[in-house]
Amino acid sequence: MDLDTPVNRTSVGQRIASLRKASGFSQAQLASLLNVSRNIVSNIEIGRIQITADILVKLARIFRVSTDSILEVEPPATDPQSISLKLVRRLKKIESLPPIQQRSVLHTLDLALNAMDPSHIDSASSSD
Repeated sequence: MDLDTPVNRTSVGQRIASLRKASGFSQAQLASLLNVSRNIVSNIEIGRIQITADILVKLARIFRVSTDSILEVEPPATDPQSISLKLVRRLKKIESLPPIQQRSVLHTLDLALNAMDPSHIDSASSSD
């Protein structure tokens, strides 16, 4: 994309909606982080209004992606090492539990993962 190419508001909005959902945010939660109304987030996502530079930069920071990837100047990063914010929030909740409850949750998680694919179980997690 060169500087003379107009930005497609609909595809930018769809990318933002996809990033928001992948991160586990509602429109209201994202709006709060951006200090805008939920209606603004909705209108950006459906392409009714164009994203401002200020919001673009904030979104890039929130989603930990480049502004170019939001505008589709570069393909979106598919870093297998990146962890979704939804997963991080859940892990923080587990971390805040008392140790005995942490062990119980981790044991349940190990059982579920083992049922899906035994090779995904970290052998050290059973001894935690």
